[in-house]
Amino acid sequence: MKTTTSLIAVFGAGGFIGSAVDRAVRELPSWRGRAIKRQPGASPFAADIRDPAGVSAALTGADAVVHAASYIGTDPALCDAINVEGARNVAQAARARGLRVTYVSTAAVYGREPYDFIREETRQVRPESTLSKSRATAEQIILDHGGVIIRPHLVVGAGDRWVGPGIAALVQVIGGLVGGGSARHSVIEVDTLGHLVAEIATAPSVPQSTFHAAHNAPSTALNITTQMWPELDEIASIHLHAAQALVSVTPSLSSALRLFSVDHVLDSEAARSISTSPQLSSAFTLSSTAQTWYRQFRPLGRGHK
Repeated sequence: MKTTTSLIAVFGAGGFIGSAVDRAVRELPSWRGRAIKRQPGASPFAADIRDPAGVSAALTGADAVVHAASYIGTDPALCDAINVEGARNVAQAARARGLRVTYVSTAAVYGREPYDFIREETRQVRPESTLSKSRATAEQIILDHGGVIIRPHLVVGAGDRWVGPGIAALVQVIGGLVGGGSARHSVIEVDTLGHLVAEIATAPSVPQSTFHAAHNAPSTALNITTQMWPELDEIASIHLHAAQALVSVTPSLSSALRLFSVDHVLDSEAARSISTSPQLSSAFTLSSTAQTWYRQFRPLGRGHK
């Protein structure tokens, strides 16, 4: 007897988070995934989200949609074309087929100011950069089309070319961590995030339209850093003003310093309440595979080996 399966289309399946979602979908009973990548030949269903016709064609036969494709650079034109108009293309094509979009966004839409165990409904978005503003606009487009938003803060794991390398560069330049790395952060391992996204996207209904994605308890900046590089010596504690002076000529490091030196903690109870993943309800622990991945970015400078 032939088993009937439902189809979920995953835009951005060639990326760090999108590939984790695609892997997770393949483990779900009664579901099969369609990995949609931008590069022609990268998958049977290549599509650039800037092309409305290509997006629509990629959704043929789909029963659910995950939008995990995004631009994370600083070019305003690309922020608009990919993040904003790309989201609009996905949302409109999905609505035309009666499908709900699950969009993987970012907690960066809240801005860089500190926050502590904020719930989804209690804090307004306050994006600061051109990039974050484009992600916030994309969120609103998805919501206006009946979609669901998932906001992680720090996403880590094998394949990460953003969080870990940024921490390594910051530690190397300032010679340690501000305040000894006492700032707390919501973290989620990429495969745990992939499973959460897949669960929400394939659920018949969800109790709310926006979810925070994070492990149960926040991790300190020091804990995150030493999990990535366990071999480091005791990391020096740096005063914030001294660190600001050291990174003042490098905008990307100034932004990383603002991000990593103050508390950014999400309340993720809503996501944990509907997820079957035990990892979400436990403290963040980096796998040995991920530690091997981060070894290539190991900081070399003051305050450590």
